[in-house]
Amino acid sequence: MINRVLDTIKEYKMIQKGDKVIIGVSGGPDSVCLLHILDSLKEELDITLYIAHIEHGFRGQASKEDARFVEELGRKMGIEVFSTSVDVPEFIKKSGLSPEDAARKVRYDFYEEVMRKVRGNKVALGHNLDDQVETLIMRFLRGTGPKGLGGISPVRDRIYIRPLLEVRRDEIIRFLNENNMEYRIDETNLKDVYHRNRIRLKLIPLLEREYNPNLKNTLSRMAYIFREDSRYLEGVAEKYYLETARYEPEGILIKYDKFKDLPFSIKTRILLKGIEEVRGSTKDIGFIHILEVVRLADAGAVSSRLVLPGEFIIEKGYEGIYITKRGGIPREFPDYQYTLNIPGRCFVPELGVDFVCDVIPRNELKQIRRNPFIGQFDFDKIKETLIIRNRRPGDRFKPLGLKGIKKLKDFFIDEKVPVYLRNKVPLVVSGEDIIWVVGYRINHDYKIADSTKKILTIKRLKGEG
Repeated sequence: MINRVLDTIKEYKMIQKGDKVIIGVSGGPDSVCLLHILDSLKEELDITLYIAHIEHGFRGQASKEDARFVEELGRKMGIEVFSTSVDVPEFIKKSGLSPEDAARKVRYDFYEEVMRKVRGNKVALGHNLDDQVETLIMRFLRGTGPKGLGGISPVRDRIYIRPLLEVRRDEIIRFLNENNMEYRIDETNLKDVYHRNRIRLKLIPLLEREYNPNLKNTLSRMAYIFREDSRYLEGVAEKYYLETARYEPEGILIKYDKFKDLPFSIKTRILLKGIEEVRGSTKDIGFIHILEVVRLADAGAVSSRLVLPGEFIIEKGYEGIYITKRGGIPREFPDYQYTLNIPGRCFVPELGVDFVCDVIPRNELKQIRRNPFIGQFDFDKIKETLIIRNRRPGDRFKPLGLKGIKKLKDFFIDEKVPVYLRNKVPLVVSGEDIIWVVGYRINHDYKIADSTKKILTIKRLKGEG
């Protein structure tokens, strides 16, 4: 079995020479087996080993005896042991996490702490083929996509490795017993009161007995196929994500013009990546949620919303799908109004930008600028003080190229300005006239003509807005 584990390590490139490997050892058969095998391979692999043990506080005296067993085992083998005790039941009350999630967080936090102490770069965990099969069945029953059917990954984040993932639990027990290696038994694993335990103790034996005696190896092969397919598709999706995603103050925009014609399998992965970046994880996000988002993107009305687990918002805008933080895209934005002197500079703190204006003779103008953040006007047509403000109810103006007056609201709709941005858009106003909707259009009546003698130039300088 040692050679099989070595083959797994080499196949997945789990370990390199000189690695400092922390082994998570609970005292149970899987982790003890992993410890002994890696210890027998440490010279060949040229690695340094450390032991990390967490006493969770779930099983009272039995947990404390597990900790003593691991510390004594490490002493006998000459391997440094890092041990800690955490009141996980109390942590569950404070965090609101499930027992499984709370224990997992405590474990991984401790592994990272030990890695920092010893400057380690790998953490070896004792998951085996049976764990893989149980996880696959649990995910299948819950409903999962191809990535979920890839099961437990042999290597995660290039740090967490699982050398026993292709070894069955009965092989591990046989290896330990044949070599007279002591281990601890967690009796809670023998009770069918937990969902995973019921799958292990009842469902899997039934499936093996009635349907497929080679079930575990069959499902393990299936997981390998799904992992490889998903790995390829993830690479393709990453390329398209970089083309379709745009970071916004409120979250991430998935641009629909580039997203709409992509294959479904790529769309779902792009959305999952966007959700993970905004939310921090895709936990509790199932296939049904992603399917709803795809439907929203393809057929939903502008401003339609979905509220997904974790109370974050998916909203359809003119440009695409907004994946936003809790509370969604803010609709409100404070009113602002500032005077712009000619010539002069005006800072708008709400936007974090400056506006600078200057006047030059017509004959000094080499060309009319097409930059949406530079406005050029016939200065003699401006009769009143210039104001920079955001929109107000009833605003109207005469867009360049049109002879009639248009409601600003209708103009924003025609220009597909997202609802959440409309109150932020700065307007340059003279008296009752909006002479420039900054970034979009100037007023037709203030354009430069052949008769223009002086030109007013206003620049919106780049900033946070």
